[in-house]
Formats: sequence, structure tokens, C-alpha cells
Amino acid sequence: MTSPTGTAPDARGFTLVELILVMGLLATVLAVSAPSLARTVQSRSVTTEAGRWIELIEQARTEAVSRGVPYRVWADPSLGLGGLEPEPGFPVARPVVRDHRLPDAIRIGRIEGIAGTGGRTVVATFGPDGFPAPDAMAALTLIGPREASATVARTEDAWGYEILDAERHARRDYARILAEAELR
Repeated sequence: MTSPTGTAPDARGFTLVELILVMGLLATVLAVSAPSLARTVQSRSVTTEAGRWIELIEQARTEAVSRGVPYRVWADPSLGLGGLEPEPGFPVARPVVRDHRLPDAIRIGRIEGIAGTGGRTVVATFGPDGFPAPDAMAALTLIGPREASATVARTEDAWGYEILDAERHARRDYARILAEAELR
């Protein structure tokens, strides 16, 4: 049986008290989870930027192989810049030169495996065969807001680069990786 309004006689909506309780519960959950969500977003932006550095490194390798000329990747921590260019002294018609600026909230924290990291520093050089030079960097750490970090590091086989979180970066034996790279 239905009422004149078309609803069942025992159907009712939510009371104002029930709505206020649900809103209060949602506000509490949001207040508790907001800091964690903010850290996740900041960490993700640093990881995304590390991915851009991997792209820069792989583009240098590709240019070296396709043009038959050594290409290098450089970083300038003081200015928050990086880029790729052909190795000086090798003639290249229409060289690919690319500069990359870090977002304001992210900085280069540390470059490992390279002597003298003041100013513009060559962090990786790729020969025409695509192999990284033995003196290429072991790792470059990017630091974002609230010390969120991501590290662009040489892979275990010293052939490429990958993104590591802080825990994996701390466990990596860069001295061994660089020593093995020099033997190749």
C-alpha cells in the first residue's frame, strides 16, 4: 500500500543529526589522511622528475649510437639544470642539445661517483657503441619538499640507469658496480 505521495508509509529520509554525524566522520578521516596524501603527492613529483632524468640519459645514449659520436649528460646542482650535448671536439651536423630545468621545489641533492660536483658537471658519457663511460656517475639524488627523494642510479650491470627509493639506494654497492664497469 502506498501513501498519496507515492512512497511506502514506513520509508523515511536521513535526519539532520545523522547527516551531521556522517559529515563529522568524513571530516575526521580527511584530517587524519591529508598529511599522508600530501607526502605521497610530493614523493610522486620527485619520482616523476627522476623519470625525466632517465629520459635525458637514454636520449644521450640514443644520440650517441645513431650519430656515431659520444654524447654526454651534465648537471649543475647550484642552478638546478641538466642537459645533454655531443662531446666537444666531435663534429656533428645539427647536434641535438637539450637543457632541462628542475621545478623550483626540487633540487639535486648529491651526485655519487663523480669527483668535484661544483658547477656544471658531466655525469654520464655514452660512446658510439651505447656503453656508458666507466667514469659515469653512480647515482644522482633528487630532493623535493619535506625531503622526499628519488635516486637515479646505475643498474647492477652498470649498463643503464634506474630509479631507486631511499631504502634500495642505501643498500646499493656503488663501489663494486663502478669497479666492474671499469673492467669492461
